[in-house]
Amino acid sequence: MPTVSRLTLPSEFTNPVNAALLIQPQPQFFFAGLLYQASAAAELKQGIVSVGPNASRVFASSGAPVPDLGAMQLDLTNPEMAASVMLRGEAIKSVQFPLGRPNEVVTMMRPNFVDSTYTEASRDTTRASISTTAQNILGNDAVSLTIKEASGPYSNSASAVQPLGLEGFDLDMSPTHNLIEYASLHLRRDRTKYLDAVVSARFFNAVQTSNYIYPADPRSLLSSDNSAFAVAGDRRVDIEALSRGVKRLKDLGIPTFSNGRYMAVLSTQQVLDLKSSSNYRMQAKYFPEKNPLFTGYVSTVDNLDIFECSTNPTATANSTITVQLGVLFGPGAVGYGLAKPVGVVAADDTNYGRRVNVIWTTWEGFATFDDRFVVSLRSD
Repeated sequence: MPTVSRLTLPSEFTNPVNAALLIQPQPQFFFAGLLYQASAAAELKQGIVSVGPNASRVFASSGAPVPDLGAMQLDLTNPEMAASVMLRGEAIKSVQFPLGRPNEVVTMMRPNFVDSTYTEASRDTTRASISTTAQNILGNDAVSLTIKEASGPYSNSASAVQPLGLEGFDLDMSPTHNLIEYASLHLRRDRTKYLDAVVSARFFNAVQTSNYIYPADPRSLLSSDNSAFAVAGDRRVDIEALSRGVKRLKDLGIPTFSNGRYMAVLSTQQVLDLKSSSNYRMQAKYFPEKNPLFTGYVSTVDNLDIFECSTNPTATANSTITVQLGVLFGPGAVGYGLAKPVGVVAADDTNYGRRVNVIWTTWEGFATFDDRFVVSLRSD
C-alpha cells in the first residue's frame, strides 16, 4: 500500500540545522597578539554594534550566539608562558598620532653618536692646550613611518577590498545563528590575520645577513642559505645556536626586555628539534617542572625566553630544501603608529534602505625602526 513518507514526498520535509557552531581551527596569530599588547586600539573588539540604513531603521538579527574568535584559536602558551608574554607590550614600539592623516610621513629621530679615541693619554690635558675650535658631534638618524588607511576584508577575485553585505529582509527571517555576530566574527578574524601577517613580515624580512645564525656553525662563518643547506636536516636548532644568537644581540648592545631577557619566536619544527637535541634534554632534567617531556613548556635559555609560533614563514635553499625561520630580538625593533582607532563603518549606498555593506577601517602605519635589533635563526 502506498504511504506518505520522506521517500515518496521529500519536498514536504526539511532537515533541522542545529544551533551549535563547530570550531574552525585557527592559528595563534602570535604577532598580532604582540601588537595588541602594545596598542589596544589596534584590535577590532566590538565588531558590528549597530547596523542599518539610518537611525530610524536599524537591522537586528535573532538566532543563536556566535563564539568569539579566541575560542577557535590555537594557544601554544601554557599558563606560565602566558604570564610571561603579557609583559611583552614593549616588543613593538607604539606611537599615537591623533592628528595624523593618510599619506602623512612621520619622522622620528635616533641619536647618532660619533666615536673618537678613548685612552687615558688622549684625554690628559694637564699640560696640554685645549682647542678653542668647537666640533659638531650632535647627530641623529631619521626613521620614517607613513600613515595609511587600511581596510578589510579583501577579495582575491576582485583584487580589492570588498565589504560584507547584510540584507535586512534576511536578517528578519529567524536565521539559525545571529548573522550580525557572524559577520562581526569574520571581520575580527580578517583584521587579526592581516595584522599578524604584516607585523610578522616586519620581523622576518628586515634582517641584516650579518645577523643570520645557522646551527653547526660555531664561528658564524655562513651568511647565505644556499651555502648553509646542502643536505636537508643537517642543521637543526640546539642550545649552542640560540646562545650564539644571544651573543650577537649582546655584542650589538641591544637592550633586553624589562625582565632582563631577550625574546625568541621559533617555528614548531624548530621547537621540536630543540627539544630533541641532546644538550637541551640533558639540561632539562635539572628543572623537572619545566621538563619538555611532560609540560610542553619551551624554555628560557641563556637569558632568552623562547616562544613557539605555528605561523612563522619559511624560506627555500637550493630550490628544494625548506628553511625554518625563527627570530631573536630586543624591544622596539618594529614600530606601529595609530592615527585613528580601528572600527566598523557602513557604506552610504543602502539600496533604498534594504541592504548594508560594512568594512573595518583605520589609519595606521608600520615601520622597521632598527633592523639591528633582530637576529634570524635559520635551520632545516
